[in-house]
Amino acid sequence: NIRNIYEAFKQYAKQRDDIESVLQDMLRYAQAYNKILTCTVGSACANTTVKHLNLLEVTVAHPFLMAYLVYAEENHLPMEETETVLGLIENMIFRRFICELPANVLNKIFAILHKQVIKQKRDTDTYSSVLIYILLNRRAAVLFPNNEDFISNFSTKNIYAMRSRSKQYLFERLENGNSKEVNDIVGYLENNTYSIEHIMPQTLTPAWREALGENYAAIHEQWLHTIANLTLTGYNSNYSNRPFAEKKTMDHGFLKSGLRLNQYIAQYDQWTEKELKERCEHLMKVALEIWPCLTTTFVPEQKEDEVLTLAEDNAVFTNRDI
Repeated sequence: NIRNIYEAFKQYAKQRDDIESVLQDMLRYAQAYNKILTCTVGSACANTTVKHLNLLEVTVAHPFLMAYLVYAEENHLPMEETETVLGLIENMIFRRFICELPANVLNKIFAILHKQVIKQKRDTDTYSSVLIYILLNRRAAVLFPNNEDFISNFSTKNIYAMRSRSKQYLFERLENGNSKEVNDIVGYLENNTYSIEHIMPQTLTPAWREALGENYAAIHEQWLHTIANLTLTGYNSNYSNRPFAEKKTMDHGFLKSGLRLNQYIAQYDQWTEKELKERCEHLMKVALEIWPCLTTTFVPEQKEDEVLTLAEDNAVFTNRDI
């Protein structure tokens, strides 16, 4: 509890019995925390990833991020490794968010995650390879959702109902991917230059009902707020409930849009359930490129006395987990 931090810290400082070293630690962690808040970790890639993490608003990850950045600096880890580690955390957090896994388990996980990596890491192992192993093999709680769960939730989730910062993050990633030629999606959404556009409108006109066919009500209910039917535009009021053909060919329509998301949409001549399914499949493939599944070659060292059984007369179970 925050009210107990002061007394707890006093006790911690007394146990250290070296105030100078405590202050040095505080400075190192403060500097690491500042890098996270200001997105100045190092390379452009690393800084962008931290910006993404800040958009996701998962401050519960800060204890791990600070511990890692201090460790990386003290051990002269290459910036490429930091880029990989930050990307792994972003990937994990977004997959969990899409799959609606509880966030309350992350508090304790992030508090000890760095120590878990260091405990298992050997001199020949990279930090990221051990981290991936831990994320994929935690048994008590699923840390990293598999592709099947991720894609299933990604394609059906009510994206439009997500909180504002999460939508900014999602559309920024889908629009820019890993390209160096980026559009400032977050900035334009924040200042209302861009807004989220429902390709199939929220209120169906007679023309849209006819275009969708006799099952228009079911199609509308299933797809309206999913990622397959959403894009970005700076001309939302102009688009209104117009038929798809008009949205495509009008001034500043999909055909003339400077956004990658809309250039894909502009290849179609109509917008029915068939096109919704095709765009959904396309975006699922894009999502797996941006937030890929993890693999690692790391194998933890097996200790001879790691497994004890009740059959052992003199087995000692003190301080061991079941």
